[in-house]
Amino acid sequence: MNERFSPRRMLLPVVIAAFAALLGMCCYFRFFKHAANNQYLIRQEVLYPERGLITDRNGKLLAINETRYDLMVIPARVRSMDTARFCRLLGITRRQLRKRLRKAAAYSYHSASAFLKSIPEKQMMTIIGQLADFPGFVERVRAVRRYPDSVAAHVLGFANMISPQALKGARGYSRPGEAAGRSGLELAYDSLLRGKRGVRYYQVDSFGRSRGSWEECAHDTLATPGRRLVTGIDLDLQKLAETLMKNKVGSVVALDPATGEVLAYLSFPAYDPNLLSGPETRDNLQKLRKDPLHPMLNRPVQSRNAPGSSLKPVMALVALQQGLITPDDVFFCPQYFMAGAHKVNCEHFDGYTRLRKGIAQSCNTYFCNVFQKQMTANDAGTRASYDDWRAQLSLFGLGNKLGLDLPNEKGGLLPESAFYDHVNGRDNWGPNDIISLAIGQGEMEVTPLQLANMQSIIANRGYYFTPHLVRMTGDQKPGHAQRIEKHLVPIDAAHFETVIDGMQDAVETGTAAGIRIPGVILCGKTGTVENTKGKSHSIFAGFAPRQNPKIVIAVVVENAGYGASYAAPMASYLVEQYLSGKVTKPKEQVDWMISQNLLPGVYSPVTVSPVHK
Repeated sequence: MNERFSPRRMLLPVVIAAFAALLGMCCYFRFFKHAANNQYLIRQEVLYPERGLITDRNGKLLAINETRYDLMVIPARVRSMDTARFCRLLGITRRQLRKRLRKAAAYSYHSASAFLKSIPEKQMMTIIGQLADFPGFVERVRAVRRYPDSVAAHVLGFANMISPQALKGARGYSRPGEAAGRSGLELAYDSLLRGKRGVRYYQVDSFGRSRGSWEECAHDTLATPGRRLVTGIDLDLQKLAETLMKNKVGSVVALDPATGEVLAYLSFPAYDPNLLSGPETRDNLQKLRKDPLHPMLNRPVQSRNAPGSSLKPVMALVALQQGLITPDDVFFCPQYFMAGAHKVNCEHFDGYTRLRKGIAQSCNTYFCNVFQKQMTANDAGTRASYDDWRAQLSLFGLGNKLGLDLPNEKGGLLPESAFYDHVNGRDNWGPNDIISLAIGQGEMEVTPLQLANMQSIIANRGYYFTPHLVRMTGDQKPGHAQRIEKHLVPIDAAHFETVIDGMQDAVETGTAAGIRIPGVILCGKTGTVENTKGKSHSIFAGFAPRQNPKIVIAVVVENAGYGASYAAPMASYLVEQYLSGKVTKPKEQVDWMISQNLLPGVYSPVTVSPVHK
């Protein structure tokens, strides 16, 4: 038989034709519908969900959505049109029209891209009424993130329309025109805030005119709004913190010790998050990144400094637990301590000093003596003693990340003994070589968040909850186990009361005596941190009230001098505001604090604060 006419060869074209016919029928019934002798094309419109709102602990709005209108273009569908009329309608020139069309075609010839953004609603309604005369152009309604009070920038972060560069790495999860979190809570909780997209199918005729829904919306799906975030932030407290820190560099972290919720969180200088949610985001972001004061730096979790004397209550607790001192042990302070040939100065001549007085007066000599005992406690030598001491301090969260629900947290620095081996040689260093650690100086570094968390441990008498900004998502609490887990610190309860006595005295009669709050027992510790680049940093960390504490706070004011000068008064105003809803200190004191400008290159010595008159 002639192979050219074999049954197998003759069957192949038949199979191909049948398959093509079947495919054509599928496409026909999937994408076209016959109506009045016309065939309509089925098009798909993605429905973007409303991004979840963010509120403070009392339901006050911190992040909302506002409607914006864009005109989109699909270059492949653009047809001959009255360009003069189109340009008048949009208020653009023909040159701008050609430039925008070329840009859209370069991005994608067959996909929609923004032709004109943020069109006023009234103008957009006029444009929509005439769009049928301009094929290839469609409207888009989108939500823009807004921050009503322009506060808590480092908490909220910002969300903006996702960039083409980010789309490439989104693995199909994001689409053009969709908002995405870029920093802060907007980024950390982006998957919850963005919600779920929906889709609408509709029919258009050969002129691109809408001919209604497809199959009575049977295939449409609704967009699911993003979930609401309820933070622990107290908006009134946050606003006061930002007012007090105006024209200064520093941080404020306030926590609820009973839950670990963040009540106030401030990094200053800050920025208006609204600058990063609109069309000028890129330019504004570049300006902020070039700012020499680094307003984008998230200081509470990224700025690391020595804790100074604010560490002394923790040093005392560790020594008490180790059994190396008792509350009644006495050390004599002649206003200095000799560590070999190195002299460590003390601010006061404290004379015979016990633990309670040592904390209240922030006696460097007392704590240098305690540290000497700690560094000789292990018979194996200084290195082993240091390792024991370091292990105890790490239980207070030093040297580790605390797990705050924000990106890019740093863990501070608590050097291992290997560091000193490298600097001095193994077993070639002793207590005198690291004596600065006794008073919270030297190589040790902490973040402001860690300062606040140490106070939570003291306020709770031996435990803390992982600090967190979000207390609820929608109607549910965050599902991260570490935020509800109690982290125990193995210090005997009796030791805490002795240390807290000294912290109460520090506020009532000691280094922070000017910040007492009527009717409230505030316990705290000042810190003056040496700064090689300028004036010392001012620190205060404490909690109130003494029994059943409601708030712990850490305030850091860079280049501001003594802890009692700026950080301590600011902390007292914030604590009183949170506990009673008002500040009772004389208005001139508060106004003086607000008016001070301590920015680098601007600060000059001023008269004594009214707090100390």
